[in-house]
Amino acid sequence: MEGKGLKPETHKLMLTPTGIASSKADPAEFDKHIEWGLGVGIEHNDELGDIYFHWGDNWEFKNLFVVVPKQNKFIVYFTNCPSGHTIIDMLMPVYFGNAKPLNMSSWIAEQ
Repeated sequence: MEGKGLKPETHKLMLTPTGIASSKADPAEFDKHIEWGLGVGIEHNDELGDIYFHWGDNWEFKNLFVVVPKQNKFIVYFTNCPSGHTIIDMLMPVYFGNAKPLNMSSWIAEQ
């Protein structure tokens, strides 16, 4: 979370929004909360502050990491299931305590 192993400039660039993540002409509501940094998604969340995430989707294998700097917490999961990302809305409130679903859940489901 502190950028250990990176130059401070690189760490700052990695977490700096570069633009909205949607490629659609008419973005969905959740698209408005997600931008790209360098290699990470950035969700601007009213409850948790800026959240950094990156997911993987290799057919039947799904994975995700989520970092919430405001709480100094992160979570990583790996699944061996085509529907592996369906656990996002169940798992995140248990760990981060958010009352509303994260926008990244809908965003990842659309990819």
